[in-house]
Amino acid sequence: MTNAPATQTSNFGALLWHAVFLALASNFMDVDTVIPAMLIKAGGSEIHLGFLTAIMVGGARFSQLLFAGFLSHRPRKKTFLLWASTCGSSLSSPWPWCSSARTGSPAGS
Repeated sequence: MTNAPATQTSNFGALLWHAVFLALASNFMDVDTVIPAMLIKAGGSEIHLGFLTAIMVGGARFSQLLFAGFLSHRPRKKTFLLWASTCGSSLSSPWPWCSSARTGSPAGS
């Protein structure tokens, strides 16, 4: 086991190399960078870019505005959070209660 420190040093160097390039790549491939660049490349104008930015920033907050009044007076809010994170995150959910809530019909029908 005399080779263990050399292997650990090599693995640590590889980890740092990977982490640096992963951080660089994730900065350049961020959704807030790629989607507007694709819009401009496809011929979009500044107006289109403004609408896209408003939708990307405000669209995620819109559902919060809709459900804030519904949940603010409820004594237990975590139940709704867990249900939404379980059912709303996947379009093809393996759980029958999520698919029946999504389609409005009982599961298996």
